[in-house]
Amino acid sequence: MSFHEVRFPEDISYGSTGGPGYRTVIIETTSGAEQRVSRWQDARNVYRVRYAKKTQQQMMALLSFYRARRGALHGFRFKDHRDYSTAADGVGTPSSNDQSLGTGDGSTLTFQLRKGYTSGGITVWRNLTKIVANTIKVRVGGTELSTGWSVNLNTGIITFSVAPADTVVVKAGCEFDVPVRFSKDVDTLLEMAFESYDDNSTDGLELVEIKNTTPYPADVVTGGSEETCLLGSYTLGANAARVQVLQPSTSGISVFLPDMAKIPPGGPVFWIVNTSPDYSLTLKDADGGTVATLSPGRAVEVLLTISSTGSRVWYIL
Repeated sequence: MSFHEVRFPEDISYGSTGGPGYRTVIIETTSGAEQRVSRWQDARNVYRVRYAKKTQQQMMALLSFYRARRGALHGFRFKDHRDYSTAADGVGTPSSNDQSLGTGDGSTLTFQLRKGYTSGGITVWRNLTKIVANTIKVRVGGTELSTGWSVNLNTGIITFSVAPADTVVVKAGCEFDVPVRFSKDVDTLLEMAFESYDDNSTDGLELVEIKNTTPYPADVVTGGSEETCLLGSYTLGANAARVQVLQPSTSGISVFLPDMAKIPPGGPVFWIVNTSPDYSLTLKDADGGTVATLSPGRAVEVLLTISSTGSRVWYIL
């Protein structure tokens, strides 16, 4: 698969519906208490293009676009008509004061174009990767620069010829597209209705944003159980059985959880039971920090959560 740097026809995409969404696992106990676990750090947009009364020429343009992308195989650009600019209203002309990209340190040459969404004192940053040519404006400190920098329109990375000085704020503005693909349903069938030569319609096309995320190992376990008598400290791998029935045979035994980078957020990642009648065991993270202490007979659920700062944290139920 690859990404085709072409935009979905705007005369067809105008009037589409959709927007961002997250994937949150909500675990609710019988008492009504709940724990919410974010599986995605960033939102993903989904769009539905619905239209009728399109001309034969427009329908053929859509058909050609679909075939050239080979359904869902190749990604492409999409203009979100509600949010395509770094301007405050999402649609206005970009300015070099729109968004802060960070501060210089005298050595860093590259900065990622991004857009902040703020509410209630919380700002969530969205990296912008599909930049519209000739719309970028850049400011270093109080000066707007027309030279001394370049931008990769496909990654949104600005590269300066001279690194911005220490503590100097780097800002920028631009228009941007969303990288998308056709959904699985559209990949199976592009359904169009031809009522007459210039009276054509489709029930809807679903487009899904392509997120550039780091894949997790294919061997991350999704089930299974394991019973172990512990004679000493024990390390759980990313592919260890989901249910761990552990019996420490002496005091002072620690069980080390996997490297958090190798586990997808969510859970429960493990159910751990201490079946010893006499000895506690200590759950620790991969760096040796204590996560929880399991007294004799205690059972816990271990989840991997995303904190408000975006870092991963083990959570015990």
